[in-house]
Amino acid sequence: MEECTAFCAKRDDCKGATWYNVGPQGTDLNYCWLKSAMNGDTRDTADAQSVERI
Repeated sequence: MEECTAFCAKRDDCKGATWYNVGPQGTDLNYCWLKSAMNGDTRDTADAQSVERI
């Protein structure tokens, strides 16, 4: 999640990010989604966490 957040912070067009952790490390099931708009779509579950840039 830290790398995902840092990557978003470097981009002017990124308004937030969601990190999905749905599989074991190294299985390509974990990924970072950069968002151009969050629209209130933040998550805090066992397999997904979101941050919104303010």
